[in-house]
Amino acid sequence: MVSGGHGRSGRTADPNSLRSAAREGEWLTLEPLDPGFEAPKWPLEWQSDREMVLWERFWSLPQAAEWLRLHLADEVALYCRYFAESEDSKGNRESRTLVRQHRELLGLSTAGLERLKWRIGASELPVEHHTEPRVPVRSSVRDRLRAVQGGA
Repeated sequence: MVSGGHGRSGRTADPNSLRSAAREGEWLTLEPLDPGFEAPKWPLEWQSDREMVLWERFWSLPQAAEWLRLHLADEVALYCRYFAESEDSKGNRESRTLVRQHRELLGLSTAGLERLKWRIGASELPVEHHTEPRVPVRSSVRDRLRAVQGGA
């Protein structure tokens, strides 16, 4: 009997591991697109208003530069279509399945990012604005017990 699992079985690749990098190739850090970047022309025959909104939104992501390089405009358009269909309350199961599959194909999920060996650059991650350590919002256990015992 053949053993194994699906293509994503096993341990998750660590982009910081020298062993993984040597064995599996380098990871690509995706940076934000230039502010003047415009989404390519819609490649399918027709486009709904919702698909247009999704198209613009997805082409503003850091993954868009790689989609252009890999000529994935058709796949992004289909993802927009499936996504819009799956949002409808009457959306069918097939649309939702295709959304999940395309999300990984396009590197829009963590599994897809890992499979493609892409990581989002630090400039795209939320920045912590605190320079000093945060003060805990909750009081300590000892303080809460004192309050229950009447301040003793």
